[in-house]
Amino acid sequence: MIMEKKKYPEEGDVVLCTVKNISYHSVFVTLDEYPGLEGMIHISEIAPGRIRNIRDYVKEGKKVVCKVLRANPERGQFELSYRRVSVAMRKNKNEETRMEQKAQKILEAFAEMTKKSVQEVNIEIGQKIKDAYGSLYVGFQTIVYEGEKAVNNLKLGENAKEFVKLVLERVKPKDVEVEGTIELQNSTESGLEKIKKAFEEGKKFAEERKYNISFAYVSAPRYRLVVKAEDYKTANDIIQEVAEAIIEFNKKNKGEGLFAIKEKKS
Repeated sequence: MIMEKKKYPEEGDVVLCTVKNISYHSVFVTLDEYPGLEGMIHISEIAPGRIRNIRDYVKEGKKVVCKVLRANPERGQFELSYRRVSVAMRKNKNEETRMEQKAQKILEAFAEMTKKSVQEVNIEIGQKIKDAYGSLYVGFQTIVYEGEKAVNNLKLGENAKEFVKLVLERVKPKDVEVEGTIELQNSTESGLEKIKKAFEEGKKFAEERKYNISFAYVSAPRYRLVVKAEDYKTANDIIQEVAEAIIEFNKKNKGEGLFAIKEKKS
């Protein structure tokens, strides 16, 4: 899907920053993904509780992940929070940054391959992909799934096919994960054994179809199912199919069951 690259961060966005200046009550940072823009973190948004010295938490030149609290692009004012970024949010942002750096290395390799400067390749290819997909890495992942179709309208020049080929060689599809919980009941004699048998049949069902799925015991009679696939639709279809097979086997043995997919947290 083609998307227009945002010129400014919006409220709620998680952004990568570099600490520029530290005052008694505030930290001033540059927004790494938005050249020329700066933001401010008030001391109250550094950490919960009383802070004696901001430098105990941040230092000039340090990379920090922040959440945008308020954005006023017209005035160039962006108020940020350091303390409201969860461990998961920070981890995801750092991983996103790492993958973007990896994508940039691929552009540099293509520049060397075509005997062009990195600047030329960034202008001819890199910037067009960023404008279309929001980031290099998202664009490269789209190429992995859609091939040349992903860049047909971007006018990447005479070396477009060679570039797509290089991306396909260097970038692997990123699996997504879907998790769900299945709960079975069987009040017949030897019902527990029948429940165990239903899960064994589910594992066999998944193995025969070579699904990337794992089963974990939670607490009687609940089990957790986790599926990995190349996209959410495929993962959802697989986990539903396996769960239905398990429940159906239990029903044949006069039992019943429920299945629920765990909601993905942003």
